[in-house]
Parts: sequence; structure tokens; C-alpha cells
Amino acid sequence: MTAGLKYTDCKAYSRIMSAVRCGRVADLASLCEQLAKVPLQLQPGRKHEYSLCTDLLGRICEAVSGQSLDRFVRDRLLRPLGMRDTHFQLPACKRQRAAVLYECHLVVFRLTFLIFVL
Repeated sequence: MTAGLKYTDCKAYSRIMSAVRCGRVADLASLCEQLAKVPLQLQPGRKHEYSLCTDLLGRICEAVSGQSLDRFVRDRLLRPLGMRDTHFQLPACKRQRAAVLYECHLVVFRLTFLIFVL
């Protein structure tokens, strides 16, 4: 990902991420509007960096298609590929099939739950 953006822990995005946590930025469109106000953090194409560029690409898919990202993914990717049991968000009726994985952070002593559908 060489779009010139960084990830959520970038100091330049601290106000945006605070607004996300407080619910003042509550959707993808609002997030991208806020990101557009901050200068690029890297010269595009210069360095591979995990970043919010995938979020930005998701917003572009929404704007071009006129669909929400979850509908776009379902209609344009999952259904055409015959992936009937793959979801953008896990439906409540399938949660009992989800496997819980634990990730231990020795410094912080917290558990992070990752959900995978079996």
C-alpha cells in the first residue's frame, strides 16, 4: 500500500481517531472527508506502509457504485464468486459457528478476540 497514507496510530490522525472513538466520525464517508483535510504522510509510491488506503478505496467503491460497502462487496464480489457463506459482517444466526482466537500481549496483558467463521 503506497498511497501516502498511514495507519490509525499516526500522530497526524490523532484528532480524527479521537472523533471516531467518540462517535463524531461514524461512517466511512465522514472518515474519508476528515482524512482529506490532512496532508499526505508519505510521497505516494515511495514506501509500502499499512494504512487507511483500503478504507479510502472502500469509500471510492461506495461513491462510484452508489451502494454501501457491504452491499458492494456482496453484490460485486461474493455473489459472483459463489461465496454464499462469506460475509462482510457475520450474521447473528452464524455466530455460534465462529471460532474465537486469543492473542496475548505480554506487555499489556490483554486479550484480543478475532472471529473466524468455520
